[in-house]
Amino acid sequence: VLMQQGRMDVALSLANQTTFPSWGYWFMNGATSLWENWSGKADLTHPPAPTHDHIFLGSHGSWLFEGLGGIDQKGVGFEHIVLRPPQTRLSEVAVQDVCSKENAASLLSLSEAQTTHHCIHGVIALKWIEAFNDSVAFYVSATVPPNTQAEVYIPVPATCHGAIKHSFSTLKAAATVTIVEGTVPIWKNNMFLPNDDGVMSAQVDPDNHAVVFYVGSGYYNFYLLA
Repeated sequence: VLMQQGRMDVALSLANQTTFPSWGYWFMNGATSLWENWSGKADLTHPPAPTHDHIFLGSHGSWLFEGLGGIDQKGVGFEHIVLRPPQTRLSEVAVQDVCSKENAASLLSLSEAQTTHHCIHGVIALKWIEAFNDSVAFYVSATVPPNTQAEVYIPVPATCHGAIKHSFSTLKAAATVTIVEGTVPIWKNNMFLPNDDGVMSAQVDPDNHAVVFYVGSGYYNFYLLA
C-alpha cells in the first residue's frame, strides 16, 4: 500500500526500524525466522509461547522481492512478468519526517538492488542502479526466462531533465529522455525505436513515472541517459 501511494520513504523506514515492534527488533534479538508475534514471548494474545516459524507478520518478505527488488507477475505461473524498479529518489525532508536521523542517511543513500527468483520457467533477475555514472541516470539489467514475456519499467527520476513526480511532468520528461538497450537507442523524442529484436514495444506510464518496455525472453541492459 505504501509503495502504491508513492511512499517508498515510509516503507524503507519501517524496514530499517529496530525498535519494538518491528522486524529489525526480531533480528536484534536473535531471530532467524518469522515469529508469531512481535515480542516472541507469551502475552495476552498468546498465553502459551508463540511459535518462531510463522508467516503471519511476514509481509516484508514479499515487499523485498516485489517492492524493493521489483519482481512481480500478472496472472499466474510467471508467464507474464513485471519488472518494476521502485522510484527511490527521496527528499531529505520526506525521509526525516518519518524516521530517525540515524536512519535518514542510509535511506537517502539507497541507490541499487539486485534480486533473483527461480520460477517454473527458469531464473528471473533484476538489477537496478540509480545514478549509474555521469552519463547514465538509471540502469536496469533484466533476465527474462524462456517461454515468458515481461514488462520492464524504466523510472524517470525526479531530477531527470527537471521532472517532478506527477503525471504531467512524467509525460514531459519522457519526451526528452533517451533510453538505450545494450548499445542501441530504443526510446528517443517520445518515440519507441524498434532497433532491438527482443524489445517489442513501449509506452509511457504516467502513474508509475516510467517508460515501459514489452520484451520477450532474454538478457537486457537498459540505460536511461542523463
